Amino acid sequence: SQRTREKTSKLMDVLTPRFSLIDQVEDLLRVEMKKALGGTDEANGYDDYDVDLLLRRTEGGSLRIGLMDRRQLSRVVTTYEVYVPEAYVYVNQFRNVEDVVAASVLSSFLPGLTGPLQGSNCPHNASVQRASRQLSQLMRAIPHAIRQEGSHQPVDILSHDHNDDDKDNNNGDDDNDDVPYTHFYDGGLAHLFPIVNDSTIIVSPFNGIFSNPCICPPMPTASNANSTSSNEQSVAREAKRFLDSIMEQFGRGTSNVVDQKEKKGPQEAPPPPKEPEKRSRTTNNRTSTALPSFPSTIRVSPVAELGLNLDNLETMRRMALSSDDATMEAYYEKGYTNAKHFLRENHLLTKFSSIRAVPQ
Repeated sequence: SQRTREKTSKLMDVLTPRFSLIDQVEDLLRVEMKKALGGTDEANGYDDYDVDLLLRRTEGGSLRIGLMDRRQLSRVVTTYEVYVPEAYVYVNQFRNVEDVVAASVLSSFLPGLTGPLQGSNCPHNASVQRASRQLSQLMRAIPHAIRQEGSHQPVDILSHDHNDDDKDNNNGDDDNDDVPYTHFYDGGLAHLFPIVNDSTIIVSPFNGIFSNPCICPPMPTASNANSTSSNEQSVAREAKRFLDSIMEQFGRGTSNVVDQKEKKGPQEAPPPPKEPEKRSRTTNNRTSTALPSFPSTIRVSPVAELGLNLDNLETMRRMALSSDDATMEAYYEKGYTNAKHFLRENHLLTKFSSIRAVPQ
C-alpha cells in the first residue's frame, strides 16, 4: 500500500498511467517466499533457500494456482458468461520459487487494472513478460505442469504458442522467446471460486453462502444490525430513496403512497400484510435469516452466492482503492483471525518448520 501511494496520483490511484500493481509486489513476494524457505543470504537475493523444502510442500499437486487461458476464452465465450470452465487452467507442478512467483503474478494479472494494458509488450513494466517467459520454460521442462480444469489434461501451449495475433507480437518467429506473448490472465475471470472436491476450503474476502466449507467474514445478522453505524444507516437511507425514485416510475414508490393518502384523507386501515416466510441458510458455520421477498445474495458461480450488503460494498471499495496501513492491517488481522478460528475448529492447523536437516 505504501508503494502504491508513493507511485500513483491521488486522483487515479492504481489506474495511474505506467503504474503496475503486480510489478510492485513481485519482488516482495519472491523475497518473502525465499525467506520462509530458509533463505538467509540477503546479498545474493536469499538464493540459499531450501528448494527441497519447497518441493516437499508442493508435492502431489497440493499447491494449485489458477489461471485463465485467453485463447480458450476467445473460442467459447459467445454470450455474457461469468463461469467459463473451459478457459480455466491451473499450475500444480513447480521447480523453484521463480515458477511459483510467475504463476502468482499472472494469476493476479488484469490488463489495465492490476498490470500493464500491453501485457508482455509493455516497455515500462516487465513482470508479465518475466512471468510469461518463466511459465513457458516450465512447460518445456514439465509438459504437464499446467492442466485444464475439467479434463485435467495438460495444456498444449507449445504446439500453438503463437496464433495469428501472436505473430504480430513475435515478428512471426515461433522460436523467438525474447518477448513471449501473454496467454494467461487472472483465473477469476473464468472461474471465481474453483473447487477440487467436497473438501475444498473456499477463502473469500466477501461474506456469502458457499457450497463448500469457507473462510470468510460472517453475513450480517439481526443480532448485529442494531450496531450499524450512523454512516451505514445514511447510506441505507440513500439507497432506499434511490429505489423509491425508480419504483415511482411504476406508481409503486413509498412516497407515492404517502402523497395519495394525504390527498384522499384518512382511509380505512388495510389488513396487515402477511409476514413473509423466512428461510435459514448456513454461512461460514453461522445461521442467518433472510427474507425471500428481497434478494440478500447474488450468485457469482455454481458454488457461491455473495452477500448484497454494505459490508461487501465497503470491502470492494477498499480493494479497488489504496488504503492506509492501519486499514490494511485491520483487514489482514480479520482474515487471519477468521482463518485461524476455522482451522482450529476443524483440526486442520499444521505447523511447518524451515529448519534443515544437518547432513551426517
